[in-house]
Amino acid sequence: MAVKIGRRVFISKAQALEYFSRKLRAMKNRGMFWDDELYELFKHHPRFAEKTQNLEVKGFVVKDNPLRRSSFTVYAVLEDGSVVDFSYRKCIENAFNPAARLRIHRLNVIQAFRRAVEDQIIEFKESRRFDRYVILDNGVLARDDEVHVHHEPQFEDLLEEFLRTKRLTLESNTDKRSRRWDKL
Repeated sequence: MAVKIGRRVFISKAQALEYFSRKLRAMKNRGMFWDDELYELFKHHPRFAEKTQNLEVKGFVVKDNPLRRSSFTVYAVLEDGSVVDFSYRKCIENAFNPAARLRIHRLNVIQAFRRAVEDQIIEFKESRRFDRYVILDNGVLARDDEVHVHHEPQFEDLLEEFLRTKRLTLESNTDKRSRRWDKL
């Protein structure tokens, strides 16, 4: 099965591993850089959403692995300045796994919907903030560092209902068969 990552099509995992291994070795210890193909590859990581925490990826850094000099570690630099390491091998493994591609597609769509309403969420939270306190629904003031909100319904439930009322289904570009949201 061929897989497209960025503009390049790979006919096998071995071909993708060889290509990205060479590419990343060439970038080792050169500081931060941006690469569209590497970003597209990173999006295939099984924990992409968790690792990026809805922050924009600003670039990548490749460094020698301090434990094994013959290998290297790849880091994504996030918009807040934090860095997260990731395995390009796991990304490639997932890219060639149809079930994983569907999961990743679903997570990316959810993340896109979250980003679309992010400003409204921040505005709502700020409207309830008073110094270091938050006004709760019952009118009581609580310290903002002591409050954790569990929303009912969950964001994913709201999104599913929105899609259902608009009669929308999601179709993954990585899988030409139409998939219903609840099957992803």
